[in-house]
Amino acid sequence: MVYLCKFCGQQGNFRCKRCKKMPYCSVVCQTEDWMEHRRTCRPVDLEPAKEKPKESMALLGAGHKKSLTELQASDSSSYKKVYLKDLQASKITDGADIQATVVEFTSPGRFFILPQNPEVLEALQIISTELQKTCSNPSGTAYLPCDGEVCAVQFSCDKNWYRGLVQSLAADKTANILYIDFGNEEKVPFERIRPLPANIQQFCPCVMKCRIAGVVPVVNEWSDECCITVRQLLAGKAVTVKLLETVEKECAHAVDIQLSMRELLSSFLLQNGYAQNEPVNAPPTKQDISAMLNASFENFKCLSDGKDDNGWATPPEPLTQAVGDKFSVVVTHFLSPSDLVVQKVENAGLIQDLQLTLRNHCSQVSTPQNFRPAPGTVCCAQFSEDKQWYRAKVLAYPSEERVCVGYLDFGNAEEVDLGQLLPISASLLALPMQAIPCALAGVQPVGESWSKDCILALQRQLSNRVLQLEIQGAQEGKTLVSMIDEASDPQTDFAELLISAGFAAPASTTVNLSAEETTATAAASVSPTVSSSASPAVSQPLVWSMVELPSDGQTVPLLTSVVESPGRFHCHLGSPTELQKLMELEVQLKHHCEAEASPFVPKVGEPCCALLP
Repeated sequence: MVYLCKFCGQQGNFRCKRCKKMPYCSVVCQTEDWMEHRRTCRPVDLEPAKEKPKESMALLGAGHKKSLTELQASDSSSYKKVYLKDLQASKITDGADIQATVVEFTSPGRFFILPQNPEVLEALQIISTELQKTCSNPSGTAYLPCDGEVCAVQFSCDKNWYRGLVQSLAADKTANILYIDFGNEEKVPFERIRPLPANIQQFCPCVMKCRIAGVVPVVNEWSDECCITVRQLLAGKAVTVKLLETVEKECAHAVDIQLSMRELLSSFLLQNGYAQNEPVNAPPTKQDISAMLNASFENFKCLSDGKDDNGWATPPEPLTQAVGDKFSVVVTHFLSPSDLVVQKVENAGLIQDLQLTLRNHCSQVSTPQNFRPAPGTVCCAQFSEDKQWYRAKVLAYPSEERVCVGYLDFGNAEEVDLGQLLPISASLLALPMQAIPCALAGVQPVGESWSKDCILALQRQLSNRVLQLEIQGAQEGKTLVSMIDEASDPQTDFAELLISAGFAAPASTTVNLSAEETTATAAASVSPTVSSSASPAVSQPLVWSMVELPSDGQTVPLLTSVVESPGRFHCHLGSPTELQKLMELEVQLKHHCEAEASPFVPKVGEPCCALLP
């Protein structure tokens, strides 16, 4: 998604340093907007208060307020905060068998192992030694940690210092700490927490958070009997662990463990009735989709009596383009090479004006109590990340008060509260949808679907770049495109890049034709051929057909293609249906001319195919 400056509406490539969310194009705009933004700004990474003393005081809630003396003491030294993302990545790869000790066990769905690897054990020794040396002296300063920070923490049992991850902060000046090199947790007061010293090497966490792969509890949670039994089997013991998958969203590893009798722990759990097989995320069937739509409609109807269903606000027309069109784009939403969304760079000014108009409109419209837009209608929705308003189509009602919306000009979707929707005006629907759903032409996945490595690699290549796009055709409601990064040296064709890297296989570019064209093509393919002994077929003369415009005063949308004079110019019918037919005709012409090799002598007045120079 392309983010726009909250104050002026231009493209905002910078973020508020305090909340890391609100986009701005410059320091000037951020300063001008501060009086309004400070009401909603919430810190993610607390900065040293000596730079922003007033903000630091504001960051402390009612339960976190310090005296001015304590705050000034904490500001006397500046530290670079360390987060998990700053630590080195683990060198253990999926599919590896490792010898490890289970050091902390909660359930088969959450436990920690310490690999019995000389490098890991040496790193653990170095970290422990350096922390005791550095943190042995009293600091004399108070320190306020923040969520997600890796700090030096004094363990309550042995009073030694260890690396701890701040998982949450409480109003009583304590933090919930996870010791990332051992896997245990405890509640620690702020006075036993310090910033991680700069001399501590940023090794990856020594323990690995794991769960048993392929199984889930029979009921919602793992039973006490199951947890006690498995803990007795594993706790403190050296075992062989097979790393099956790294689940980045959970920051955990899906593993299986080999027990003493060569039995896998997953099998043990299934045989003893402690677990059931994890359901496979198969694509939903037609029945599943129908059931979801029915449930969504019932959630919508439940509280809709007497409410404004927004039925008049239909989605605006999509942008129109033809095969062979070339233009510069930015990728605003990416899921895979077959599912991405782009915006035209040349339309950046239009989008900027639209966002400013939306902002003014939504600031003047109060949330109506009876507003409950029906699925398929368009309204204004407040995006959860930047709290700005965008044009959105209501997709479904997952619950009575929650709505799934799709952002028309950027391509992404999310679930929001009903209170985050406002009615839209007719003037805001005049601009066509700026999001162009695309699929990369000429490639297909090597297996059944695109691999995670492929998606990550291409996402890095596409993000924050202006790319040159050429339309190749259309397929399954998406525009088939080729994309080139002209700024790279040599220029990067992303389809060729995926194929050369082994992420994709070549595929032909196919185009969906209208029913009439498909029927004609099928009929031609089964028509009998004429034998060489028969009389040669007499070709019927080709004649032009013309589009007839209504002459009864109707208004018809037209797109001008050639203007010779005010008295003579040429146009296309501008409706989406006619433009789609034109695009499909161009594809047919291209395929016909590439396949036709016989010589041709044109006659005056006869229709033919010609290559535009």
